[in-house]
Amino acid sequence: MSRSAWRNLLLLLVFLGLGGAALTIEKPFAERSKEYVEYGPLFPGFEPTRVWGIRITRGDGEVDVRRTPAGWVVSSLYDYPANFSKIQEVVGRVWRWRNDLAIGKSPAKFDKMAVNKQQGTFVSLRDRSGESLVEFYAGRIGGFDPKRLPPGKNIDPDAITFYVRPVPGDEVYLINEFLLGTLTFQPENWIEKEAFHYAQEDLVLVEIEKGQDRLVIRGAGEDWTLDGMEFPTDVNKVGQVVSSLGTLAVADVADPSRPLSDYGLDSPRWIATATLKDGRKVRLLIGADKGDRQTYGKVENGRYPVLFLKANLDRVFLGKDDLIRKALALPIRQAKSITIEDGGHRVVLERDGGAWKVSSPAEISMDPAVISRFVSSMDRLAHEGYVESSKDLSRFGLDPPAYRATIQTDEESHHLLVGSPNEEGLLFARKASDGWIFLLSGESFASIRLPLEEERGE
Repeated sequence: MSRSAWRNLLLLLVFLGLGGAALTIEKPFAERSKEYVEYGPLFPGFEPTRVWGIRITRGDGEVDVRRTPAGWVVSSLYDYPANFSKIQEVVGRVWRWRNDLAIGKSPAKFDKMAVNKQQGTFVSLRDRSGESLVEFYAGRIGGFDPKRLPPGKNIDPDAITFYVRPVPGDEVYLINEFLLGTLTFQPENWIEKEAFHYAQEDLVLVEIEKGQDRLVIRGAGEDWTLDGMEFPTDVNKVGQVVSSLGTLAVADVADPSRPLSDYGLDSPRWIATATLKDGRKVRLLIGADKGDRQTYGKVENGRYPVLFLKANLDRVFLGKDDLIRKALALPIRQAKSITIEDGGHRVVLERDGGAWKVSSPAEISMDPAVISRFVSSMDRLAHEGYVESSKDLSRFGLDPPAYRATIQTDEESHHLLVGSPNEEGLLFARKASDGWIFLLSGESFASIRLPLEEERGE
């Protein structure tokens, strides 16, 4: 054979070798079926706008959501209004799924991948007539070998993927996202969670009736005040009542065909009324408890009795005592000095940069950690309840007081006075600026006393 013939043969072999390598790269999954042709949508031709129903089944659990002229409802839960955002999420994601992470046809592994009737979650998206548009099994969380990704396909190795098997068919795919939590088969997870349908900015009045307590809260936006309170109120808690009412979420739905007396709603024990700018009123009725965690409720004139989490209701239905301002809010963070007069001893602390130190008397040496704990306790100090507003301070051991703290800021002095204990061992106290007599616990009082005797030098 001539030299040119050998050269041509060598070039042919190199060409065939490169061609074989290219074919190997284009087919990254050895298990992929021969019928598989090209990458594209997992469900070609699927149009989200044609979806009028979703059915999800797993074991004995099933949820059926359908579209009606009035909107989407959970037909498997008394036709209660459905969460449209959740429906949009599911349909939109299925429409975006692609077929570029194919695992192959492995019926023997369906049980392990949970893409069969026994282990998987079966999902059917249906049209207006009830015919299936898309059906698939959603399986367990899966994994993949990054070395076997298709050309140009890059996925974070830590990404969450799960197995999907379209029906009919035996081909299994990995989907690069986490949708298993959304594809739940419990009907209560598909309902519209919002209990009240009003804009928070339209709210002008909230009335809370709980037993003998009746709260009337007025305002707008974030500025709310409580009517008829004898003692100072905690404005943050008042605002919490308003915001918690507006964001109250439905946990589940009860059978609307049963009498209201079955749920304790024929004679509600608590009532919340929201009044809007246009004069409309939205009233929430609260009935009996269901177990330890849920309570029945119903929007007045609404069709459905529903269930709320007790923890959420507890943030709305507060009594007057719950809204009393307990934090003393002493201006510790603005203070330049703190003077303590306690049992005949007097000590002055001054701020030195970001720390505090004893400035007087000079013979006292105090551990900086002790001073830091004292200052922190003064900053967080709270009382146990108000007693009254009185000018006769001697009745409470406050004229003169047994203990006085003077907090000096750039502008003014603030005084905390502590007097004698009551029969329960709580101590009468007073802030000189507002005149209210309140009670301090023994533990709180101990936290704002400096160990003057122990720390005094020789």
